[in-house]
Amino acid sequence: MNPFVIYKEILEKYLSSITIFKLEEAWNEPRRKYHNMDHLRQILQDLEKKRRFVIPIHWEALVLAAFFHDAVYIPGQQNNEEKSLELFIRCYQGKDWHMAKKVGEMIECTKYRKRPIDPLLKLFWDADNSMFFKADIKGLIENEHKIRQEFNFVSKEEYKKKRIAFLKTCLGVMGPKADQGIRELMKFVENTY
Repeated sequence: MNPFVIYKEILEKYLSSITIFKLEEAWNEPRRKYHNMDHLRQILQDLEKKRRFVIPIHWEALVLAAFFHDAVYIPGQQNNEEKSLELFIRCYQGKDWHMAKKVGEMIECTKYRKRPIDPLLKLFWDADNSMFFKADIKGLIENEHKIRQEFNFVSKEEYKKKRIAFLKTCLGVMGPKADQGIRELMKFVENTY
């Protein structure tokens, strides 16, 4: 399933063909091991499950946010979300700036380890973080290996320290089942790196 084919109509409604081409290139960058087309597919599949609860204009905003939320992704950079948002603002060709604002809010909310209250933002945030909600420890470890590959320029010691610090910020955010998986993942990271 190629999301750029499936959601072509929505993308073409708001973006130029060159932007769509560049977005697809970005999601297929070789350095991306976790934040790649599989991640984009997973988010869109999760959103599709809730589509019947979303009005059409909000659906289009969710789709655009999915395509742009990691459009700029450089491991270790602290401003990927801001750069992705800037890219969206530069490339957006729609007339509905209220929708564009909502897309921006969705992109921005993925930066934080706090579940949003706004229902649309929460829906998007949950889709972006669904690996913690749905994955068993085996799935979490598979994703962990991919994320480690993206940070292969960092020493094992530094990676372990920063990754555990990040995972600690996820505790208490997504519920008891997710917390259990996060704790198991922290043990895995501690014992592996």
